[in-house]
Amino acid sequence: MRPCFKCGIVKPLIDFYQHKQMSDGHLGKCKDCAKLDVRMNYETRHDQYIAYEHKRRPRTKVQRKYVSEAELLLHKRANTAVQIALRSQKLQKHPCETCGSTNRIHAHHDDYSKPLNVRWLCPKHHAEHHQHNTKIWQPIEKPRT
Repeated sequence: MRPCFKCGIVKPLIDFYQHKQMSDGHLGKCKDCAKLDVRMNYETRHDQYIAYEHKRRPRTKVQRKYVSEAELLLHKRANTAVQIALRSQKLQKHPCETCGSTNRIHAHHDDYSKPLNVRWLCPKHHAEHHQHNTKIWQPIEKPRT
């Protein structure tokens, strides 16, 4: 049993976090006070934490080409809808519309708001289509504070 230096309540040692550098091996404030301090710190510095996490979070190549998170979410939902439709056999794969190949066919969306309206292309022609027909996206830069 020991008192918490924050709230002053005497509590058993199990209510204190372990801390190797303290003389008795436990933190001086109880777990409840420690959690409250963390919560209050996060609330007062919320914008700082969000900015840090956003800067620290690695972005994939796919995410970099989209303007917004909403657009990325729309693309993910469309791709998921195609996969579900293929599994449930509501949608059937067709040969590549350019060369007629049936190996590794991709579903290409011209309009992601119509998730099951797809064109079937082989990897080669899918990549060529994107090289010639896709506008170049610039990610939105958030102002630094």
